[in-house]
Amino acid sequence: MRSIRMAAAALVILLMISLTGCYNATYSFNFSTEQDTSNEEGAWIIDGEGVAGINDYGYYSNGLWLTAPYVFRDDFKLTAHFWLGVTAEDSGYVEVALTDVPPAPGGVNDWVSIQLLDLATENERLYVEDGHLLNVATPYNVVEQIPGLNRGHWNEITLTKKGANIKFTVNDRSVASFELVNCASEYLAISFVSGCDVIDDPTNPKTGFILKDVKVEYTQGNAELII
Repeated sequence: MRSIRMAAAALVILLMISLTGCYNATYSFNFSTEQDTSNEEGAWIIDGEGVAGINDYGYYSNGLWLTAPYVFRDDFKLTAHFWLGVTAEDSGYVEVALTDVPPAPGGVNDWVSIQLLDLATENERLYVEDGHLLNVATPYNVVEQIPGLNRGHWNEITLTKKGANIKFTVNDRSVASFELVNCASEYLAISFVSGCDVIDDPTNPKTGFILKDVKVEYTQGNAELII
């Protein structure tokens, strides 16, 4: 009887481990709290052309790439919270990308791009690309009128990578799940870019994208500082 109880207890422990996943390290950054894009753990990389700024709610960006200080290997889970202010008259886009190097004018070799396009319009859609080398990419099914997305409020997104599988959720609604075919980089950088038809004062934007915080859960030892 005792051995049965011990076996049952071991099974419960194994189940708990499987449910919690293999993440045992976390990188997190809160732009609202830090009031900056860097701290003692590293500096976020900003590139491209556009406007950006910090306000009480986080980091406002229109047209600039923002890349986390670390690249991550193997399995990880990204969670981010952002404000989205878009209307049919003042539309915009948000893109979350995994790339072999921070996105720059010179381009990248490997990438996974999840694009939320023409937001709040009748053409709104989610578009995914899995790419390796310039102009070699596989697009996945487009999701029209993205379910769960708050177009005038706060949102939570998660991107979970397990092996070759990518899952993407918006406010707990699953909107994309696919297997990587082309992107084969061992380490991946995490980047955001957004744009809006209206360019507001970065310290007090009424429209567009404000990134509040980002958390990446990953396996211990599978992260490297970019610079």
